[in-house]
Amino acid sequence: IWFGFPYFDLLIGVLSVLAMLELLVITSQGDSEIDIYVALLGFCFGSVFFMLSHLYLAVISFCLGWLFAIFSTSRSLTNTGWAGFGYIYIATAAISLSQIREVSDEGRLIIFWFFAIIWGNDIGAYIIGRALGGPRIAPRISPGKTWTGTLGGLGVSGLTSLCFMGTILVTPGVASLVVASLALAIGAQLGDLAESSFK
Repeated sequence: IWFGFPYFDLLIGVLSVLAMLELLVITSQGDSEIDIYVALLGFCFGSVFFMLSHLYLAVISFCLGWLFAIFSTSRSLTNTGWAGFGYIYIATAAISLSQIREVSDEGRLIIFWFFAIIWGNDIGAYIIGRALGGPRIAPRISPGKTWTGTLGGLGVSGLTSLCFMGTILVTPGVASLVVASLALAIGAQLGDLAESSFK
């Protein structure tokens, strides 16, 4: 994160490829490995071309990989929808992180804030949820998540945001920064539940 291009982009690229591989394997329904790897290849080429600022080639590669992931396999309609949506979701996340980091030194701070809030949310939810227990949020989807853990994670995220006072907002203010951090933490928790439901 600190050094930016190309190190941060390579890190995000590797993580995105692993996420894409997991997505394609989960939705494969016994498809041949060649189908999975060809779709993954399109994503890899798209990531590399984007990192090298060849935007047209990146878009073409992403689209070919996306189309191959959808139409070259024997997935059910539901799994086809998940594969198509997940492909776009992961690509968009990777591109967004890369672009935010490259904006300026402020972009570096935003990425640090982004990860710090999510990590604070996860750590707070785990520690407080394990310590206090309580009713589950969605026992069929994610049995380990409790309401106390959720509130604990939000609380730690709010406190973590105070470390970034006066750094990433044009008009710094406690309320604005805490609200933005809580919104991000809530999005992260919803993302966790969505991924658990998907799996």
